[in-house]
Amino acid sequence: MSGNHFEAMSKQALTELLERLQSKQQKEADAKERILHELRVHQVELEMQNRELREVQERLEESRDRYADLYDFAPLGYFTFDRNGLILAVNLTGAILLGRDRSRMIGLPFINFLTRRDRPAFLKHLHNCLHENLQTSAEFSLSLPTGKTVEVELTSTPSGHAGEQLEFCRTAMTDISERKSAEQKLRLAAKVLENTQEGVLVTDAQKHILAVNPAFTKVTGYSAEDVIGKSPDILQSGIQDAAFYQQMWKSLKQTGHWQGEIWNRRKSHDIYPEWLNISLIKNAAGEIEHYVGIFSDISSQENMKKHLHEMAYYDSLTGLPNRNLLMERLRHELLQAKRSGSMMAILFLDIDRFKVINDTLGHSMGDLLLKEVASRLGKCIREGDTLARLGGDEFVALLQDVNNEQVAIQAAGRMLEGLSLPLTLQEHELFITTSIGICLYPMDGEDIDTLIRNADAAMYRAKESGRNNYQFYAAAMNEVAQQQFRLESGLRRAIERNELFALYQPQIDLESGRLVGAEALLRWRHPELGLVSPKDFIPIAEDCGLIDQLGNWVLRTACKQNKAWQDAGLPPIRVAVNISSRQFKQKDLFLVVSEALEESGLAPQYLELELTESIFMEEIHTAISTLKRIKQLGVALSIDDFGTGFSSLSRLRRFPIDTIKIDQSFVQELMGDTDSEAVVKAIIALAHNLKLNTIAEGVETEGQRTFLQDNGCQLMQGYLYARPLEPSQFSALLI
Repeated sequence: MSGNHFEAMSKQALTELLERLQSKQQKEADAKERILHELRVHQVELEMQNRELREVQERLEESRDRYADLYDFAPLGYFTFDRNGLILAVNLTGAILLGRDRSRMIGLPFINFLTRRDRPAFLKHLHNCLHENLQTSAEFSLSLPTGKTVEVELTSTPSGHAGEQLEFCRTAMTDISERKSAEQKLRLAAKVLENTQEGVLVTDAQKHILAVNPAFTKVTGYSAEDVIGKSPDILQSGIQDAAFYQQMWKSLKQTGHWQGEIWNRRKSHDIYPEWLNISLIKNAAGEIEHYVGIFSDISSQENMKKHLHEMAYYDSLTGLPNRNLLMERLRHELLQAKRSGSMMAILFLDIDRFKVINDTLGHSMGDLLLKEVASRLGKCIREGDTLARLGGDEFVALLQDVNNEQVAIQAAGRMLEGLSLPLTLQEHELFITTSIGICLYPMDGEDIDTLIRNADAAMYRAKESGRNNYQFYAAAMNEVAQQQFRLESGLRRAIERNELFALYQPQIDLESGRLVGAEALLRWRHPELGLVSPKDFIPIAEDCGLIDQLGNWVLRTACKQNKAWQDAGLPPIRVAVNISSRQFKQKDLFLVVSEALEESGLAPQYLELELTESIFMEEIHTAISTLKRIKQLGVALSIDDFGTGFSSLSRLRRFPIDTIKIDQSFVQELMGDTDSEAVVKAIIALAHNLKLNTIAEGVETEGQRTFLQDNGCQLMQGYLYARPLEPSQFSALLI
């Protein structure tokens, strides 16, 4: 084969090969173009899908936001509870209802937010929902952080399965506080309507009776069944004419209200007067919907007026005129006396020692006594004169047309004599007296206030003169009254001004002669009046209610002083403090004693309380309980002024006392008065039999001391050994 031929063949092969290569490249280019086209199409599709996905996502997010808003801001609270009642989810409304931060509520037991009363009911509610697979509703009370409660209704639906077991409880909470409040108001209104003493009748706009209350039936005799649907005309008596009712309805429509007296007829046909109030009720459009009539039977009004007059002008206990009627009659008689130039007398009476009788025998016996006193005094005045009870045991007699003071003297004498006779009340024989103050118009005053004040002052002069007598007013009495007023005013500031102080009277062992104790005695040094006697200021303190404050001050002061003596290294002794009857009645007496001991640091065995016999006469169980509590502290107890009161042996032995104190009135009459000697011996023997100590007060002579020692009395105090001493003077005796 020639070279040209080979070359020609090679070129052809190369050409074919090149064509095939080109064809292959073209195919590959075409394929690549198709792939690129498909990729571009796919990319467009992906972009469209992404755009659609974004739109869907945006719609989902928008829906989610709308759902979150609807969930959070729904008018109901929504909760999800697990089987244990733990909060898994809560919307904003629910958190607001509970008044708490929502983020801090998740995982907490819901019962924590309920009142204790409702917690068991909630657990049952949860059980019915998740264990019984029931949709259930119940009412509960939420306890808010403010301390208030909110009434809610929970409606729970089971939800969320794990196998066959319910896992979740979806709960809607509704605030029903307003509904409950409205229901309560409706119930209250119904209860008021049912229980009011006035008759109530309600009609519609056409005046058909819709409702009546029980009082309506009680007054008219008609039952609800008798009148419902009928006209109120069935009650008309016929006494008022048509013009009366025309005017009534005209006034009602013009003003919306009418009231007045009307005569109606009961079911029994009896005619009676009533006071009627009618009101009309309109709707929002201003149209009349109902008429409401409220009425009361006034047939007994005259009796009521009489009763009210008696209540206003007469004392309910004695039936005598009271202060109001006395003042009216005084004004009338004073005017008459001024016109006629005549005299008038006022007698002011006060029962002597009435408080002792009242406290000892009780208030009911005191009331019986006052009735008897009123009856006796009423027989001692003339017809036309006035006897009035001001209150308590105070009475006033107004004597008109008095020619001279002898008329008042005779009346006062009759009163003293009438009350001096013994009276027997429920097997108790009592002897009473009265103190009477007399003032005369116009000599002792020209106006009511002055006359009453001066008669009162004269009465106190009668008491100071030994009681059971009468005294005429004198100008000097005003000075005494002013002095008492100054004492009372000063006494109220005496503690804060450090004007009070305590003296200590030694108590001596009669056998050994040793000083073993002291009685703390209150004293008052007035900045202007100087040293004021206890006989002057103690009665004032009792009258004005300061005795508790003074008694507590003495108790604390005596405890502190006794502890100060002990801290100074002096031999320990017992200090005695008087407790008045009024002070004993303090509800916190045990606390007062405890605090005095704790404040001072004094051991209880170095304190003794001296009690009066009157303490043992009333509210015996309370007294025993109080004394036992004080006794358990270790404090000693004694009866002061024994023999002057009314205590009985049967009561005495029930009290946890340690010592009987013989009153100085018996001690001072020893050595000559056989009765006093017998009393003292009996008291000492009684104390020995009851295993009690005795101490005699007011010992002033050697003969008295010897008598007491010979008859077994253990202790004494009195001027024979020492007067009441300043703390520094007393401490010198202890060295």
